[in-house]
Amino acid sequence: MDADGNIGRPSKIMAATPHGAKQFVLIVNDYDLWRKPTDLIQYHAEPFHSHGLCVASVYGDRFMRMSRPIFMLDWMAGDNGDYWPAISEQGLAFIDSVIHSGSHLLLSGSNFGNDVFIKGSYAEKIFFANTFQSVCRSNAPADAISTFYQMEPVSGSLFSGLGPIMFDDGSKYSYNVYSPDVIDPKFGGRAELTFTGALNSTAVGCVSCRGTIGPDGQTGHIVYFTVPFECIWQASTQWAIVERVLDFFSGQTNIQTDVNVPEQIAFIQNYPNPFNVCTIIQYSVPATSECRMDIINLNGRRIITLVNRQLHSGSYQIRWDGRNDQGDPVATGTYFCRLTAGSDRVVHKMLYVK
Repeated sequence: MDADGNIGRPSKIMAATPHGAKQFVLIVNDYDLWRKPTDLIQYHAEPFHSHGLCVASVYGDRFMRMSRPIFMLDWMAGDNGDYWPAISEQGLAFIDSVIHSGSHLLLSGSNFGNDVFIKGSYAEKIFFANTFQSVCRSNAPADAISTFYQMEPVSGSLFSGLGPIMFDDGSKYSYNVYSPDVIDPKFGGRAELTFTGALNSTAVGCVSCRGTIGPDGQTGHIVYFTVPFECIWQASTQWAIVERVLDFFSGQTNIQTDVNVPEQIAFIQNYPNPFNVCTIIQYSVPATSECRMDIINLNGRRIITLVNRQLHSGSYQIRWDGRNDQGDPVATGTYFCRLTAGSDRVVHKMLYVK
């Protein structure tokens, strides 16, 4: 019931704080509650609670101001995008604000990519590509509806060793996932699961990525499933997945890293380029060193410093939203990204178009 006494749709809010819990998980239940059981949220909450995390939930149209930092955001998109939009503009803004405050993100939904990336506005496409470091290719593996109901871990991936991961065809406890999106990892995204039996071996149903987010340059992690997590069965598989995801978020991942250490600092391009909202800059550092990344204009004047700290050997990425160090939008034109690591320096050219 709202402030005017109008009765809205039923709600079910869950909250649990294990003794001594220090990390907080917010679950946002954003799928079509009129057509789905409201208790499916338990399949998200219980595994997190069992791992000693504080769990709370809220519906997608009931966004809250965050009074404390959260360890991770679990966004339940269900099969939104089929009968109504996959997510609202307010929802996208909420996700963006949370992950860029330094939190991790787990998102699952069967039509999220199709609705946001394929059918969405230019700004929504950029949001999708930047956040999940992927593009959405189609609304079903091999464009076949009600055909594929199983995924396999990619060799050496986050979920290696878990075996086939099956999801609901309408005969289980949740609902029929008849058209899960197919995504293609780009710009640093990593394929984790592919659909079993799809002729195209790149029919990816789960990606992971990491990047520098937050005001203090924290390393954030994101895992995105094109199958709603609550539709994965059995419970033991859900719990095993959560354990791997939490390890990944905590930096204890079993993902195989490249054995080739970069020999020199190098840019791996930025995407998109040209850009008019924001761009992701990818770069590598060969050895632990003091690093600084500046954006400069054609006159050689520094616009903003994106990185100024010690980095270890490895690959990184950072987002630039086309603003200077005062927070004001820059003018349309050519800009240079200058990266210095120790005594080495490289410069990369970018085009900003309003």
